Amino acid sequence: MECVNEKMQHKQLSSFAGIAYIVLLLFLVVMQGGFYADAACIAGIAAAFVAVISFFVNRRNGIASRAPIASYLFIGMGAAALVGSVSAGLSTSYILESSPWFFAGAMAVVSACIPKDARNSALELLGWLGVLSAAIGILMFAGIIPLEGSQNAGRLQFTFQYANAAGIWLAVMATLTMTSEDKHLRVASFFPMMALLLTQSVGAILI
Repeated sequence: MECVNEKMQHKQLSSFAGIAYIVLLLFLVVMQGGFYADAACIAGIAAAFVAVISFFVNRRNGIASRAPIASYLFIGMGAAALVGSVSAGLSTSYILESSPWFFAGAMAVVSACIPKDARNSALELLGWLGVLSAAIGILMFAGIIPLEGSQNAGRLQFTFQYANAAGIWLAVMATLTMTSEDKHLRVASFFPMMALLLTQSVGAILI
């Protein structure tokens, strides 16, 4: 019985990073993709806490977590942005503007902390969230769900308020769902593909 409880606890803890990763991405999607620096700063602080917690949780469970090289590059870019802003007079706005780099670095660490046994489940859940967001985007484009700025000049902008940014999100979701092992998710990839076409973003479509 004790062994079963330990396995259940391990499973719950190992899913923490994956769930947190998806929640943070969903937060950014709602907040215009983190276009405004304050939103990216909030998400970055949350991601940093998640990264630290995930690291110690994995260490407790005997799972090795190693930060990818990309995380150091992102954090380095953020540090360079802060150093560069010193000459212009360091201010809150400069700190906020550098926050997306630190957020990207923290998210890379969180991604690396997701155990293999939870990664597939996290990707599948992310795929269904992509399908849901695409379906909502189509309804926005049709005028069924009114949202100011969700479309412009006949192009779907979704919550990003920018067609090319929405196109990148939908292109990634379309690729994720089309290559999924879940046949139901592959069928549902129709929605991200349709929403992607509605953005008329040539660059995103080429992805």
